[in-house]
Amino acid sequence: MYRVGVDVGGTFTDFLISDLETGGVEVFKHPTTPENPALGIVEGLKLAKIDFSKVGMILVSTTVVTNALVMRRIPRAAIITTRGFRGVLEIRRGTREDIWDHYRDPAPPLVKRRDIFEVDERVDYSGQVLQELDGEGLRHVCSIIRRRGINVVVVHFINSYINPINEVKAVEILKNELPNAFISASHEVNPEPFEFERLSTTVINAVSAPVVKEFMESLESMLAEYGFNGSVLLIHQGGGVMTPNAALKYAARLAGSGPMAGAMGAYSICTATGLKNAIGLDSGGTTALVSLIYNGEVRMKNEWSITYGAPIRMPAPDVVTIGAGGGSVAWIDEAGVMHVGPISMGADPGPACYGKGGREPTLTDANVVTGRLNPNMFLGGRMKIYPELGEKAIAEKIGKPLGLSTMEAAEGIIKVAVTNMANAVRLISIARGYDPRDFTLVAFGGSGPLHAAMVARELGIPRIAIPPWPGITSAYGTLTMDVRHDILQTFIKTLSNLTPKDLEEIFSSMEKSMFDILRGEGFKDEKIKIRRALDMRYFGQWRSLTIPVDKPVGQLNEIAERFHSEHEREYAYKDPANEIEVYACRLAGIGVIDKVRLPTIPRGVDSSEAFKGSRKVFFQGDTVDFKIYDRWKLKAGSRIAGPAIVEQMDTTTLIPEDFNAWVDSNGIIFFEVKGQ
Repeated sequence: MYRVGVDVGGTFTDFLISDLETGGVEVFKHPTTPENPALGIVEGLKLAKIDFSKVGMILVSTTVVTNALVMRRIPRAAIITTRGFRGVLEIRRGTREDIWDHYRDPAPPLVKRRDIFEVDERVDYSGQVLQELDGEGLRHVCSIIRRRGINVVVVHFINSYINPINEVKAVEILKNELPNAFISASHEVNPEPFEFERLSTTVINAVSAPVVKEFMESLESMLAEYGFNGSVLLIHQGGGVMTPNAALKYAARLAGSGPMAGAMGAYSICTATGLKNAIGLDSGGTTALVSLIYNGEVRMKNEWSITYGAPIRMPAPDVVTIGAGGGSVAWIDEAGVMHVGPISMGADPGPACYGKGGREPTLTDANVVTGRLNPNMFLGGRMKIYPELGEKAIAEKIGKPLGLSTMEAAEGIIKVAVTNMANAVRLISIARGYDPRDFTLVAFGGSGPLHAAMVARELGIPRIAIPPWPGITSAYGTLTMDVRHDILQTFIKTLSNLTPKDLEEIFSSMEKSMFDILRGEGFKDEKIKIRRALDMRYFGQWRSLTIPVDKPVGQLNEIAERFHSEHEREYAYKDPANEIEVYACRLAGIGVIDKVRLPTIPRGVDSSEAFKGSRKVFFQGDTVDFKIYDRWKLKAGSRIAGPAIVEQMDTTTLIPEDFNAWVDSNGIIFFEVKGQ
């Protein structure tokens, strides 16, 4: 039987196929089909010549929700809210992405004002029902929604997070009046008191559900045609997988599916090598995503957004994303300054050197022109590359306007992209209170290993790790995840007015619900793990920090000390004299599934068997002879002194002259500055 990990990227769809009987692993890449990502998945599996009937499980990381939200290819939706609160989605928080730019408005709301309806009902801050739901008024609203042909409905009542009784009644009426509609209630999606954030999250969840349904129906139908009768699980942004049914209920969790797969891929490399602190650099064809692992845990955040002004209040990896992938376009602004990204040529037409009609110079073109990329090695030689087209695009669009030779212009493109990547690493580390010199840079994606050494050198990062299949690491990450659900219960009370017993009672109740969910998905108790945490803040603050909590709940003064320490690390100050307020209890329920492990490779110190020859590369303003190695012929213990290039089907690793590299037992390449 096989288990397949799939990562649908902006340019390529990546596959890692694991034979569960032999332990063998195959990797494969296939161009993404943006109009129907499911088609690219099935075509890729066909080209990999896999027997569909022998595939037991496919785990998919997908950007279908992200792309639908960015491009606004979403269904029309209606909102039903408490009378007097029709403008919450439009008013937002009144903030700006750039505080000084008064001409740049945030993106318009995902639901138009004419489709926002008010009904009579009211619950106060303490959960007391001040006014029962007006059922007849709601039925009248349903008749309007029905006439307009709207099949996506959001229910958002004020203070429903503390007492959802009116929302529950509204959902019951809606199911009867609009039986075919997708209905999302805010108390189920995000039971927190921030009204705008709760509404925004619920709207995104509602409009994403039909997108997920269409994707899954298409994928399952095409897979069935070829004899697949296994299960499909989807990667969600909380660091786990979920069933298609769960994905329909919590579709917004798929918005961060792609970044999470990359972060978990980096995490799996750390687990295999014993690394506690690492920075993941996932640079693919469209973007570069930077994540952080500290003390053996992926750094998470409780709020994020795809577009500014539309927050999603759900756990997600803390990822900095920039337009610095292989397809990122190099361009010159009105002041004559060169930029790289955020515009990307994507998979179609792609970089100029792809020969598909693209005429803009890209980062991939620059790496081909300078000799860092072998034009005969793209997808292991399956993809034809035209270096002369890349040279022409760089010369015409960058070289001539700036008075540079083609080689100088190409290296300039690479240097700008590297600076962008280094700045992204600064944002995830230094700006968060971490010193990058205390971390290992785990570089992957199609172009990450090409630029890792230059990024590390700019930031003083002492060591770099390159996974065995860098271009497939996100697909590997999908095979290292468990089923995961997250529950949050708002519980606002000062720590001094609580006892461990109070918190234990709340967590015990939440755990009962979590066990019911996971048992319902087929997990035995011994395969269920529970993680507890408290959202805490200083009294009077708005934002909170998530602090892990032991089971059973220990001494509260120890929990307080953890909060003070984390607050000091995050914000560079702490205030032990101030009162601490508990904002919410969080529970993560994990259903453990068998993992695919990194295979071990044969030992052998001599790297001469992997030596392929040498190639002239334009590097740091000069033409340098780089030794070329075949990644799959390197053995555990092999050592390589730069300047060298390691080639494989899915990526290329560049090792500059001042670096030494070695290979560990799992085939991971480590390198660091000579003499360190």
